[in-house]
Amino acid sequence: MLLNKRLCLLLLLSLVLAMPMYGQRFTKKEQALREARAKNYFYGHSFTLSAGYNHSWLTKDGFDNTDKKFGQTGAYQNTHDAFDFMFSWDICKKKYYGYQFALAYLQNGGQKVYYQDNGLGYGPQLRTDLTENIRTQIIEAQAVLRGFLPLSYKSRLSLNAGFYLDRMIGPNEHCRDWDLGALVGVGYDWKSLSVNVIYKPGVYPNLISDSKTRQGSLMFNVGLRLWK
Repeated sequence: MLLNKRLCLLLLLSLVLAMPMYGQRFTKKEQALREARAKNYFYGHSFTLSAGYNHSWLTKDGFDNTDKKFGQTGAYQNTHDAFDFMFSWDICKKKYYGYQFALAYLQNGGQKVYYQDNGLGYGPQLRTDLTENIRTQIIEAQAVLRGFLPLSYKSRLSLNAGFYLDRMIGPNEHCRDWDLGALVGVGYDWKSLSVNVIYKPGVYPNLISDSKTRQGSLMFNVGLRLWK
């Protein structure tokens, strides 16, 4: 019984002596973080929830409008507008550059509008009975390198470049299941507010039945930054 009491007292004394040591380490770490943020307001890791407008289109590469003959048809690709939602993780350990990884839900698409020459010299006539709407729901992953131009202690501009990987969700008979491409954009950060414009021109053909047409889009997002 006496041995157990001595053992408990020894453990309690060890804990009391160790607490200042761990407390000092924690304080030094927090102090270093405060000093880093005193020099750069956006220093460290942050997470952003954003939503916005996504304007997408199918490129005209697949439409041949030359030397039309009677009975020949061609397709012109139109646009599609929808909302998007994004969750992003920013890493900023330097004042002038950082990294961003993001996961987004969005919709892309367009419209295939067919024309046919009637052979009477009036030019191609619209065939509304053959018009097809193309819509795809997408989960998109982005990896972006960001270059910063500080405007003040709590505001900055950014130039962004990277790539994206798309995974189509839901059945779609027109589009491929996967898409990979490059993106560029500009952004503005002010305190917890984040505004970004992202342009994706499309790199690889997107339609199963067309070896040339690609999917492009322009995203405009407004987000709220959540500090770690």
